[in-house]
Amino acid sequence: RLSVSGAMVSSVTRTSAVILAGSSGSRLFPLTTGKPKALLPIANTPCLGLLLACLERNGFREVFLVTTEDFREMVSSFLTDFEGAIAIHLEVNPDTVGTADAIRTLYRENKLKGESVLVIPGECVVERQVHDLLDKHQRTDADLTILMVKEPPPQLEKGKKGNKPRKRDEEDIEFVGLAQQDRIIFKKPLVAVEEELTIPKTLLARTSLTGSGSKVHARSNLTDTQTLVLSRWVLELLDADDQFKSIKNDLVPYLIRRQLHSLSEASSGKASSVSRARSGAGSEPTAPGQPLPLRRTDSDGAMPRPRATDERAPKDNGPDLETCRCFALVVDRADPSALGPSSICTLRANTIHSFLEMNREVVAWPTALAPWGALSSGTRLGPFSLVGKDTAGATTPKNVNVTVVGAGCEIGPGAKLNQSIVMSGAKIGAESLVQHSVVGVGAKIGEKCKLMDCQVGDGYEVPDGTSAKGESFSDNAQSGQEMW
Repeated sequence: RLSVSGAMVSSVTRTSAVILAGSSGSRLFPLTTGKPKALLPIANTPCLGLLLACLERNGFREVFLVTTEDFREMVSSFLTDFEGAIAIHLEVNPDTVGTADAIRTLYRENKLKGESVLVIPGECVVERQVHDLLDKHQRTDADLTILMVKEPPPQLEKGKKGNKPRKRDEEDIEFVGLAQQDRIIFKKPLVAVEEELTIPKTLLARTSLTGSGSKVHARSNLTDTQTLVLSRWVLELLDADDQFKSIKNDLVPYLIRRQLHSLSEASSGKASSVSRARSGAGSEPTAPGQPLPLRRTDSDGAMPRPRATDERAPKDNGPDLETCRCFALVVDRADPSALGPSSICTLRANTIHSFLEMNREVVAWPTALAPWGALSSGTRLGPFSLVGKDTAGATTPKNVNVTVVGAGCEIGPGAKLNQSIVMSGAKIGAESLVQHSVVGVGAKIGEKCKLMDCQVGDGYEVPDGTSAKGESFSDNAQSGQEMW
């Protein structure tokens, strides 16, 4: 099992943890119709259960679980069945409340006692990286630290015209500018770049003056997991400005964009709302509802002097340029075949492809890392396949390959499942092929069907002989854009 050192426990006890579980995820339609993506099954266990177990293993004793009115009943039902020891405080917000609003509410209710706040989407799973993230946040004296995963080279897919690389969703691709210590200088989505990305010379100059080096590396192979740490000053900022609604779309871009403005600009009002105001050692933090000071100071009102061994030490004129500090922890995507805690990287099921990948990788975990012995409750077929209890029919390695089959399913004679997920209670007709697809709870696939890159919603019946590629089958219309 994963061991936790004293230093790790110390960083955890100084941090409040918040899980956001109020989104169904439009890119997971129709699998999340009427349910939060945090409750999607990963290796036949709700993803939220895996995340809570991971946090508990890593030393967290309590967590705030935030959801919306729409999902109150489902999340409450899950918590009734959860057997972990971690204390879970369920917080329910109106459906129109954004993620930044949710964190602001917790702060104003004086529930976030830690020096910093760890915010994780409910569809994520983390292991050792949570401690590395907290350590990076503390060492760099950051106000924002984001966990980013370095994507491997694109996988090749077989096609009629030969192998070709699988493309990442454009929505997931960002240009991220990193200076020394992986300080985030800019972060811009690909879809927002019209022709070319231009980096102002003034930005490079200010980066150099803060001691972050004279070079900024623009990278497009990093995935933002939306797992991040916020300083207490950022909570004070949220309390002072209700205009921040979304962490991803409002707060993070604003902090990164405004972090290198000078004090003269801050005092003139151009950056006053974001100027660093966190209290120094020996002073009390700003209470909710109180005016936000311009910038962090020591208890005597003077700017803090960087320690000689401090990684964040800027040049002589550096402090006048900083209004906050934003960093990234960049980790490599792990090889799940290593089958050990140190190999397990942050995973997030926010798209169909990542949902499939996450199931494949979690099935490869050692049984000891799964909550409630979940992976031992089914039958493993090779390193990446799992068949749940009470599933009947043809379930051998020959016809179930890199696939997770839920409990109580029926697999007809001659049916083949390849790189897919079949949720509990589903039925697959005889001689049907299901490849790189997801079949929802209680769905029925007729005989001699051929589904490739498809998603079948809960309870939907696909007629006999259906042949489809890249289609979604559902009785429900896709909902619009979500606040979460």
